[in-house]
Amino acid sequence: MIVYDINGVKLHDPAGRWWVTAEGSSHSAAVSVRSVDNRTPGMPGIVQSPIPEQLEEATINLRVMVASRDEAEREARWEAVKSLVMGGLPFTLGRAVGGARRTTTAKVRSIGEPELRSSAGALAGIIGLTILDGAFHSPPIDVTVPLTAAGSVIALPAVAGSAPTFDWWARVNGPCSSVSLEPVISGVADPKRAGGWVGTKTAAQRLFLRRFSAWTAAGDDWTEPATPNQLGAATSGAYDSLVLVPAPTASDPMVRSARVRAIATGVDATTTITIRAGSSWV
Repeated sequence: MIVYDINGVKLHDPAGRWWVTAEGSSHSAAVSVRSVDNRTPGMPGIVQSPIPEQLEEATINLRVMVASRDEAEREARWEAVKSLVMGGLPFTLGRAVGGARRTTTAKVRSIGEPELRSSAGALAGIIGLTILDGAFHSPPIDVTVPLTAAGSVIALPAVAGSAPTFDWWARVNGPCSSVSLEPVISGVADPKRAGGWVGTKTAAQRLFLRRFSAWTAAGDDWTEPATPNQLGAATSGAYDSLVLVPAPTASDPMVRSARVRAIATGVDATTTITIRAGSSWV
């Protein structure tokens, strides 16, 4: 059974007041890929842009049923369900299968006219939701390894979903004057899709990276400050910043993980890097 929730409130109510039916609901959102193509005037054909493909907004329909033999109570329960999505702001949509919960940011798209089943004491209606970035996400997990000038490949088994992960963090503890993170795809690192930083910091400062942002802090807290204390500058490759791609093994696509190569300068034996990322699922 798939259990959905809105900001932690289950749409499969433990008290039996409302629930999502499998029949009439989307099993999962449809995937639509947005890509950028280069068209050259006077030349036939389309050249694929090197910018990585991303996902369009996705829609998912949930057929929600509320039940009560009391007409007023039934109406109140239907209004309670609608209030979960009608706050006017995006909300967290959770989707749990077999106890594994993944989340996304969503907003209401439509609420259909409910169907009355008076003999059963129930109302059933379709609530259409828009998934803003087109994917669900698993909670992030930290992987810490030594950061060396020679570079090392970091395996990220937690990033084993079905779609690339664009949202990642990195933290460098110890001396460092530059760091570059390159995705490893088919066994080869791609510097054109690198993310990194170059600058100066003390050995005691922590360096934080997140896509196109970089900042330093005294402690290990991952929260990006409103006014980042940035010593140096975030860097990116020629095509884009780092994207973590879940690569299946040749023998079994059920076994996947993302890999990234970390290269640095100005480091010593105490320098470490922590990659924080989760899986993206479509």
